[in-house]
Amino acid sequence: MKKWLLIIYGIISFSALPVFGSEAEARGYFSDRAANFNQRYLNFYLYNAIKDTAYSWGKENSSHQLLKWSVGISYKWANFKRFGDSIFKVKVSSFNINKKEVLKNSFLVGVSFPDIDSGFPFYFGVSIGPGFFLSQLPSESILSLDYQGYLGFRFLNIYNTMGAFLEWGFDNHFLLLSSGQYNSVYLAVGLSFVF
Repeated sequence: MKKWLLIIYGIISFSALPVFGSEAEARGYFSDRAANFNQRYLNFYLYNAIKDTAYSWGKENSSHQLLKWSVGISYKWANFKRFGDSIFKVKVSSFNINKKEVLKNSFLVGVSFPDIDSGFPFYFGVSIGPGFFLSQLPSESILSLDYQGYLGFRFLNIYNTMGAFLEWGFDNHFLLLSSGQYNSVYLAVGLSFVF
């Protein structure tokens, strides 16, 4: 299976490479890319869990389908090693645990590849950071460590600098001051602005 995935990825990657008829066209492409290098973007997204499970969070040992909604923004603030994007994310999530609403704010830093300047539609990345509960169950930690891994497809510059994206991944956290863990697989949609 891994062999087939590598072959498919290689075909897609190879087909995305530009073909130039002359050296002047090639030089023009790379000078245009250098001029647009280090573009910034701001994403606004809404997501929900496809599947989620919590362990030792609340009265029961494990519970399912806890996430009610999650919204957030992500901002590319720098290039990472000239082939990836350094990203800062802020998100707010609402959970329903033991018939009580729990609200959490998360601040994540991460990297995604390839960089937005490549124009390549597929991307993947990871992020990690602290979570702060604005409302939490009694005797549960108000601090968490959040981490994500994701794959996405972006449609850049659909209308001027506005685009859209679709993202799938895992979004997990564990409580720092008490025992408890949350694991989810999510699907996100949103708008992207490149500037």
